[in-house]
Amino acid sequence: DRIHIPTSLRTQAEEYNQGDYSYQYTGRGGLSWSVPYLAGVLALGWQIRPDLTSSQLLDILFETAYIGDGETKIINPPAFIEAVRGAGTE
Repeated sequence: DRIHIPTSLRTQAEEYNQGDYSYQYTGRGGLSWSVPYLAGVLALGWQIRPDLTSSQLLDILFETAYIGDGETKIINPPAFIEAVRGAGTE
């Protein structure tokens, strides 16, 4: 099964000169953006519940996915974190 992860349309904070803050909007990205995004979401899950296995976290990730057009599953970080908090407490 597959899950979709954001890879485009991002705004990042920048500070090239100390104290001079700005933002950069990037309209197109690629696969290399999705891997760190997914790793970060999973890392948040492990910070909350370090006892869960990678398989358990992936199961939760798929169970909490937003269902888009038809059967498209899209990562849903807020729902994932909420489910990780409650995992095993039913």
